[in-house]
Amino acid sequence: MEDSKEKRQQEIRQIFAAANAIVTGDHFVYAAGEHGSAYVNKDAIYLYPSKVSRLCRFIAEEFVAMNVQVVVGPVVGGVALSQWVAFHLGEITGRDILAVIADKVPVLGLTKEQNPYIVEENFVIKRGYDACVRDRRVLVVEDILNSGMSVKKVINVVNSLGGNLVGVGALCNRGKVTGSQIGTHSLMCLMEADLEKFPEAECPLCQANVPVNTKLGKGKDFLQRKGEFSN
Repeated sequence: MEDSKEKRQQEIRQIFAAANAIVTGDHFVYAAGEHGSAYVNKDAIYLYPSKVSRLCRFIAEEFVAMNVQVVVGPVVGGVALSQWVAFHLGEITGRDILAVIADKVPVLGLTKEQNPYIVEENFVIKRGYDACVRDRRVLVVEDILNSGMSVKKVINVVNSLGGNLVGVGALCNRGKVTGSQIGTHSLMCLMEADLEKFPEAECPLCQANVPVNTKLGKGKDFLQRKGEFSN
């Protein structure tokens, strides 16, 4: 059993490595505002449907015994995850498992044009999918857990609609997020990535004048805020 788990972990690490999804040795700004030298680039994995499918198979296998009826994923990346996890759960159990989208909506009607740096967002389940969640056993899926705030908001929506949350499955936990922090007794992450991060004011990379990466993360927004970014 231990050998099987280790083989699975090796395969997961190989999938991340093959997609170049773990980027190191640079200067990144994360969504919550901290800085660091490594970044989990989930978008690199989404280029390869076969890799996404395989990772989602692993998530599905962890929740087979929980009688999942609906898989909910937040936009954007969570949409692909919800589809693939629902597919594999259905394949394993022989039942139809629904895949539902949680959409983002800005708080208080703010738009990114009005507040281009930090726009707080909530999640809603619409398109008629809210009726699919009510009174059903729901698995929430996410790609990267940073602070856990986004997935917690999705969980709150599921609860408010009368869904019965069975757990959360994620590709990578890079923020040491725990189940109790986000409101679930069952949190399963395929990979734990303990990446060092620093408050902006204490960032040694800034102090060493290491250029900020503007292609990944929130580096572009950070430099725009400081008036240091030009196209």
